[in-house]
Amino acid sequence: MQANTPLQDQHSRPARDYSGIFRLPRSWADRAALVILVYFILLALTYSASTPIFEAPDEAAHFLDAHNIVEEGALPLMTNRAEVLASLSWQRHQPPLLYLTGALLIGGIDRSDLQDYLRVNPLAVQGDVSLNNLNTQLHSYAPATGNTLTAVRILRLLGLVLASSTLWFIYKSGHLVSGQPLVGLLAMLLVASMPTFLFIAGSINNDNFVTFLHTVGIYWLLDRWKARRIGLRHAALIGLIAGGLAIAKLQGLPFIGLAGAVLLYGGAVRRWTWRQAALGIGGLALGVIVLAGWWYLRNQMLYGDLLGAAVTRSIWGRGLVTTDLAARLIEMRGVWESMWFMLGYLNIRGPAWFYPYVALLSITGLLTGYWGVWRHPGRRFTGLLLAAIVAMLWVTLYYATGQINTSQGRFLFGSLVAFAPLVTTGLVHLLGRRSIVTLFPLIAVALLTPALWLNGSYRPLEIVTDLPADATPIDRQSEGLKLLGYRMETPVLPPDGIVRLDVYLQGRHPEDPALVIAALDPLTGEPVGVIDFYPGMAALSTLDPSAIYRVRAVLPLRAEGGPPRQIDLLIRWRLVDPADPGQGRVFTWDDGKDGLLLPGPLIQSAAYSLPAPQTTAQARFGDAVELTGYTLPAVEVAPGETLPVTLFWRALIHQTDDLRLAFGLLDSADQILTQADGIPPGLPSTVWLPGLSFPDPRPLLIPPDAPPGEYRLYLAWYRSADNARLPLSDGSTLYLGLPAVRVR
Repeated sequence: MQANTPLQDQHSRPARDYSGIFRLPRSWADRAALVILVYFILLALTYSASTPIFEAPDEAAHFLDAHNIVEEGALPLMTNRAEVLASLSWQRHQPPLLYLTGALLIGGIDRSDLQDYLRVNPLAVQGDVSLNNLNTQLHSYAPATGNTLTAVRILRLLGLVLASSTLWFIYKSGHLVSGQPLVGLLAMLLVASMPTFLFIAGSINNDNFVTFLHTVGIYWLLDRWKARRIGLRHAALIGLIAGGLAIAKLQGLPFIGLAGAVLLYGGAVRRWTWRQAALGIGGLALGVIVLAGWWYLRNQMLYGDLLGAAVTRSIWGRGLVTTDLAARLIEMRGVWESMWFMLGYLNIRGPAWFYPYVALLSITGLLTGYWGVWRHPGRRFTGLLLAAIVAMLWVTLYYATGQINTSQGRFLFGSLVAFAPLVTTGLVHLLGRRSIVTLFPLIAVALLTPALWLNGSYRPLEIVTDLPADATPIDRQSEGLKLLGYRMETPVLPPDGIVRLDVYLQGRHPEDPALVIAALDPLTGEPVGVIDFYPGMAALSTLDPSAIYRVRAVLPLRAEGGPPRQIDLLIRWRLVDPADPGQGRVFTWDDGKDGLLLPGPLIQSAAYSLPAPQTTAQARFGDAVELTGYTLPAVEVAPGETLPVTLFWRALIHQTDDLRLAFGLLDSADQILTQADGIPPGLPSTVWLPGLSFPDPRPLLIPPDAPPGEYRLYLAWYRSADNARLPLSDGSTLYLGLPAVRVR
């Protein structure tokens, strides 16, 4: 006999019912949900438009599986690791719902230009945060010959339709679980503002399919639990959902066990009759067998097991995976963060404050939400069910990461139908209608991501009409590639700063070389930063040789502290060996050298303290520079020895002239005995700033045949352009105010 009262503890104290406090009319709530849906669709389209073709995770592989089904008329086979990876169609182990659907949608579209979009970037950075080489493909700037891009957009739209439908059922589930439309709306808004969810929604990915079907399946369980009955059409629907999950992705299989357990439990507690439970289980089993049974039978026949697990591990197996719990928890932390904000191939992170914020939001909401649900005895089972869904997918993913490389937060999207309503239930219990304020930082990041993170990471070449006036001309070439000039965004940086550089390029090369930019410390000659990348994600063989392109380069520095100095920039072109990306032929420039050396930014360390001179002094050379002191440890020296002298200077103005110091010893006949002319080490006058103080070591080597006697130290600054000396305040140009030096 069917029960007519909710399952509850008859002796528990009645809890306060929050369901009516924030009740909205049903029509108003649905309209608000439609507004959130429009917000999500427009934002996801922006994410998609900001992401170049095949730059979303495994997008090329997913597309190729659908393309190959059309071209070959058969499902792809798993062979061996080398062949599968070389084909770029490496999703062959996945159940084929997305690929069969995609083949139907793109079968009539001309995709003859597909190979133009499949130039693999051998320097691509996957799984690590980087400032360059975030793109996995080299992109063509030549006009397309077919409609592959159209086919990609169609399949991306399929993902957006599935993700939008997922959001609608999250709203319905949140409303159903809590009895409050506000909870459903906030749950919908939370998921609609998750940058990773938005990013995947606008891409080709089977996670959109499995997330949608999993969400609909959980809604079916919640709805039937509330309705207390299962009819024939309900059984047919759960069969379609379960069969779709089984043929969509292996991550969908745990739902089948969960649904079966809920159906049996409902019969045991008389939520529905045993006959209805059997009807639901029969529909569940029949749907899986009819829709997906052929796929698993195929695996058994081809690979020897229903899941094809052995051959999948031979291709994607992780080898020896650490069993250290701390290391695995760190990996799971990365999974959690990537569920919220890790775009591209897990190499584009959000702001540092974002991750503690979503952790605090989630923990507070989950604990309070579960407490609020538990206080209502009639809702305890749904609270347990939602918690079980979240735990089930986390445990499943934890186990899967020990077998193959699946440490990605998007695999947890199926839990959002449980996670988001629990979090927002807690927020509503704490703050009521003001709980939406807690989502404002999330919404702000979601809105700003295309402009600040996606467009900044995927920087294409930009065509300009001429070299900008503030750029430094270069006009050097190497094998048909000409560098016309460059411009630094910030001319002064700390030792650990980031050089942001615009390089102006003209020409093309048939072998698609990479550009290497190294930062060298002028005092040691050691590299303090190197980037090796493809300018603007470009295949240089596709450029217009008559156009001028602007290349955006980002070079992180790792320089030591110390006195101010100007970093040197060494620029090279090289071919990259795909088998060993660190190797490849280096091009020579038109002067026969393999590197072009250019002046870089001024490095100033805030922690650097200028040592005090032994003796203070004051001598101004024109309006350019002032001597503030010197250190002269000894005034007597033997022939063949070195006299150590350190001069201390202060720049008076920003200098555009190239100034050089004349420094040495004069004998009694004003003849030069020895000299140490030139610019201060690593610090040409063109980078001086007003008030810049710096030491200038000038060791003087005394000739072995130097006659004994007394010599005078002299100083003079002159312009290298015309050799004109800078005047002192008394009108002279030679400073002789340093102590005399005696040669023994």
